Amino acid sequence: TPTTTPTTEPIATTSPGPTTPPVACAVPGTSSFDPATNIVRTSTTASYLQYDRTGTAFRDYPLYSRVMMMTMEFRTVESSGVLFYISDGSATHRDYIGAQVVNGAVEYSFNCGSGRAVLTTNKTYNDGAWHTMSIMRNDRIGMLMMDNDPAVTGTSGGVLVGLDLGFNPLYIGGLPPHVVPIAIAAGTDNFGLKACFRTVKINNKVVDIRRPHASNGLTQCYTSVQPGTSFPGTGHIQLYPSYTPGVVFRADLQFRTFGQTGLLLYYKQSSARDHIELEMRDGSLEFTFNNGPDAVTMTYAPENPFSLCNGQWHQVSISKVRAAGKLVVDAVNTFEKTSLYPSLQGINGPDPFFVGGLPAGTVKADGNVVTNFHGCIRNLNMDNLGQ
Repeated sequence: TPTTTPTTEPIATTSPGPTTPPVACAVPGTSSFDPATNIVRTSTTASYLQYDRTGTAFRDYPLYSRVMMMTMEFRTVESSGVLFYISDGSATHRDYIGAQVVNGAVEYSFNCGSGRAVLTTNKTYNDGAWHTMSIMRNDRIGMLMMDNDPAVTGTSGGVLVGLDLGFNPLYIGGLPPHVVPIAIAAGTDNFGLKACFRTVKINNKVVDIRRPHASNGLTQCYTSVQPGTSFPGTGHIQLYPSYTPGVVFRADLQFRTFGQTGLLLYYKQSSARDHIELEMRDGSLEFTFNNGPDAVTMTYAPENPFSLCNGQWHQVSISKVRAAGKLVVDAVNTFEKTSLYPSLQGINGPDPFFVGGLPAGTVKADGNVVTNFHGCIRNLNMDNLGQ
């Protein structure tokens, strides 16, 4: 039973909905963004912040050969990703120092050239709350402390005690593509971390994280976070490049949105009419499947057309078992319908399966231009018994 969990991403929370029926879609408030000016957020696994250490910038980020102290505040709900990294710039990154989130725990490591030291917390810190990481290195001895929890200590291998980092850049939140393969070989196992960062100090010198010399994938930081994937209304995810729904297909997900129209799930066989579609349309929720000869559509049309775009989480379950379809919304609204051609029971493939929309300019199976979803999706589970 394949299960897909979208990557976690910071998204704005909302207060409980009004007790009176809404008269319009909810409006996302700008107050959900953190107003602090010293916070940056890396938004994808390809994100990074680069701080050069050449010229006068070397004085701004002092990294001494024998002794180093660093503090960093961060917040994330991701399981893995880079917190910071700096190396000697060689072909092998023999000398390096860095920290990362690994399965929710924090791992701090360094290598003076003759062996690595790896210090890992016994707790996880990917709960969406702000945490302070403090690290220290004195020759071959390292220390890692999170918040006020007990410190973790360790010693690097070999006999070398100096860390030769030269004038090479400091990276926060991720690594540029040309650095990634070498960093992985040196021991940094993850790519970018989707997280918020603030108050970074190196040897008591504040790093102005708002002014990187280079960056990628930055956006605003929200005041609070939830698990889920945010869709801006212009993007999409190709969940599977090659997929066949088959005879039996089921999917469950939760969504929240501030719009009345948007595509949630979509599959279309390129050489035939077979397809699956879950879409919000003018405040209603429609589930359509086509085994070949005809499209079968189940529609939940709430009495109030704004009840699904109220910014609250809604649960949806869809299924196609041979020629019979079923749509369940918020566990209480159930709709079932069977194809007029019960002998045709499968949806063929393989072709891509999309979440949240389609590539720009794509025309759906019904001939309409797609409106991509604007909102958040979480807890997507797919059960395909036909493959």
